[in-house]
Amino acid sequence: MRAEDNYARGMHGDAVTSILENMPIGIAIFAGDGKLSHANGRFNRTTGGSVRSVDCLLDTCGEGYYPDGSPLEKPHHPALRAFGGEQGMPAIDFLLRNGDVGASWVRVRAMPYADPDLADISGAIVLLEEIEEPSHNRRASQSMDASFRRFAEHSSLALWIACPDTGALKYRSPAAELLWDVDLADVPGPDWHGHIHPEDRTHVSDMRALAYAGQVQRLSYRIIDRAGIVRCQVRETCFAIPPGPGEESWIGGIVEDVSPEIQLYLVQRSELSDPIMEAELCKRAHRIKRFSTAHELMQVAEVLNPGCLIVDLRGYDNPETSFARILDGRPADLQVIFIGDGTTPTQHVIGAMRGGAVDFLITPLCADELDRALRHASEALPCRFDVPSNERGDLADRLARLPRREREVLLGLVDGGTNKSIARALGISPRTVEAHRAHLMERLNVSTLSALLQIAHRAGVAADRPSK
Repeated sequence: MRAEDNYARGMHGDAVTSILENMPIGIAIFAGDGKLSHANGRFNRTTGGSVRSVDCLLDTCGEGYYPDGSPLEKPHHPALRAFGGEQGMPAIDFLLRNGDVGASWVRVRAMPYADPDLADISGAIVLLEEIEEPSHNRRASQSMDASFRRFAEHSSLALWIACPDTGALKYRSPAAELLWDVDLADVPGPDWHGHIHPEDRTHVSDMRALAYAGQVQRLSYRIIDRAGIVRCQVRETCFAIPPGPGEESWIGGIVEDVSPEIQLYLVQRSELSDPIMEAELCKRAHRIKRFSTAHELMQVAEVLNPGCLIVDLRGYDNPETSFARILDGRPADLQVIFIGDGTTPTQHVIGAMRGGAVDFLITPLCADELDRALRHASEALPCRFDVPSNERGDLADRLARLPRREREVLLGLVDGGTNKSIARALGISPRTVEAHRAHLMERLNVSTLSALLQIAHRAGVAADRPSK
């Protein structure tokens, strides 16, 4: 039997020694000279059995931290403070270096030991408890989690985490909901992929599969709205998220809107204002270039950046002259939306649409209606989403493959005709024209007449129309 065990038995007796051995934490008693008097089995297993003195304990204990996370300086080790007679010390978390099992975290408490026969401090008792994670790490983790959520809530980047097998979303940031224009919490499973442009979905799925396999992927794709119109171009970095203890593995993504900012131009009388239009335009762009007359605009039209031109015809004496001049003289990369009121003649609306306007809105304005018109204008910009240079030919081919009657109806619409006038010209009923028009819109994946006319205009139908 070891001498230190004899010493312990002499002080405490066999019963006390038995109790110490069965305690669920490590317990060691150090004599006044700093040497180990007794240690239970758990203490020896946790420290690797190499601790024979307080100095050995100090060497085995690596960095230590107070409960608030501040680091502990070595002279303030609980064992040393206990030798000084200090009572009521806080527990300290240490990264313990055990040569046999590696490093692990332990929580250390200490208290002075006084010999029953003496009034003076004759040693120290050290309690050592194994822990999975130090307190300051948990607090730091909680703080980091809260900081991340604050970052995500205020970041313009869209952040998402999903199950790679089912597509179910585990997390999505507020910016993600704005980017997809949907409350993703209400979208089941992989259906949120439906907001990716159909031509890009296979590519996105393939790249995300590679990311889940461990290869960080960077990709670009287009996001569409509920009507199938391209809302924006995004760049995404996606990556696998390894599972934590008892957790599944996930896949995550960081998405950035890289669409060119739409430059907005507004032609409007200086004394006229419209709160709904102002609010919607301010959401769309940081800068809005204003002109008070069509003449002022046309003087600089050739040097304007590509964008959307909104022409408010209210209050002008000769609105027809203004919009005709703008449509005839504008650059091809300037899309036009007109705004009129209840007194605007129908022929003005027809003439503007025949001339290539994106839309003609009638006051009072509706925010959703203006938003849709701006999206259509943005989608129609030649440089908007890296549209291939052969797009005009592709569109022309698509229109050329239309059934003869549908193509005739389209030409009538491009001419500014109504269902009735087109029906008279073709010798069919207005209801039949309406049916052909619905088939056209479904075939070309558009939801509004203005979008349909834009496709025809971009395909060159208005400029190269066969005679009837």
